[in-house]
Amino acid sequence: ENGRVYPYSESASDVADLLTERAKSLGVRIACGEELMSEVETLAAEEGLSDRFQTFRAQCDRSIAEIAQQRLAPAVEESSEEAEEA
Repeated sequence: ENGRVYPYSESASDVADLLTERAKSLGVRIACGEELMSEVETLAAEEGLSDRFQTFRAQCDRSIAEIAQQRLAPAVEESSEEAEEA
């Protein structure tokens, strides 16, 4: 429909799994999270950019903490309200 293709299973994760399997079969190494950051840190050190990487890492950590706080704050407030009512 409209030039789009969707798997018969109607599950988008099947498409992601298929693409991941194909990439791996072609020798693509997939890294994310801490593993990725570790590799970037190693490359930065090899290029003499350790200080810049540490600044980048600190900014990422602050951003993640801010996002987590924003998303968790409503749940914490709701939990506190429920505890007060009990």
